[in-house]
Amino acid sequence: MTLIDPMDYVSGPTELPQTWETGWKDTVIAYRGHYTKIIAIFDTVG
Repeated sequence: MTLIDPMDYVSGPTELPQTWETGWKDTVIAYRGHYTKIIAIFDTVG
């Protein structure tokens, strides 16, 4: 399996999330042309 680093395709300045966008969520806003990083923890097997 070949892993692709998405950062090879990202250009431009980074933006920190707005105050209301931080914290644990079950949905995210993914703007066109923006790279969205999602961190998830799965605590159940299967």
